Amino acid sequence: MYNFYCLYIYLSQLLKFINQNLFKMRKLLFVFVAVAFMFASCSKESKLNKRLDGDWNVVSIAGEALTAANPMTITFNKDKKGAGTFSYTGSYTYNDGTKDVTETFTGNGTYQLEKDEKITMVEDGDSDVSTIESYSKTDMTIKDADGDLTVLKKK
Repeated sequence: MYNFYCLYIYLSQLLKFINQNLFKMRKLLFVFVAVAFMFASCSKESKLNKRLDGDWNVVSIAGEALTAANPMTITFNKDKKGAGTFSYTGSYTYNDGTKDVTETFTGNGTYQLEKDEKITMVEDGDSDVSTIESYSKTDMTIKDADGDLTVLKKK
């Protein structure tokens, strides 16, 4: 009978130890999950939005290089995770048959980044969805719905 009593004491102490440590392990697991969630919350859109923020020179549109005579810049201002506003300005020069004419153009709108590296840009109620093909801190390539590439370089 003494052996059963000792076994009972031993098992109850073991269960108590397991329960105490299990509670600690649950706390530890909760901390690991919380930390993982914090790292996961820094999503691709957030990272891309940070890189997108700022002034960019347009290097080429649909394979046509822009020159110093025909510059264009785009400015992205991030508002929140994966969204913001944009504005652009540019000019182009052409000959109307008698003289060179330079015209300027400007515009602005909003943008929204999606998880699959799509960017939706809305200007005057019209929206265009493009894919960000590649990006770094200094360069970005965007493919529009027609498959044409626009190359940007950070100012």
